[in-house]
Amino acid sequence: MARVRFTGELAQKFGEGELFIPANTVKDLIDQLSQQQPDTSAQLEQMAIAINGEIYQHALLEKLGEETDVCFILPISAG
Repeated sequence: MARVRFTGELAQKFGEGELFIPANTVKDLIDQLSQQQPDTSAQLEQMAIAINGEIYQHALLEKLGEETDVCFILPISAG
């Protein structure tokens, strides 16, 4: 079961900063999260994701284990 962490706007949308979701891949995880909050699907698919501390830009096919730690990373903009 993946431990999913959210910050900022996503934490507000999901109502908490952390959820536990059973998923085999990042795509499975996003699909399940999108069922809870349909308006987040496109946003989640485009975000960088940290899996067990390693950052991925295109992680949809990455496998998730029993105790995987996943964090969706909000875009950082410079101005």
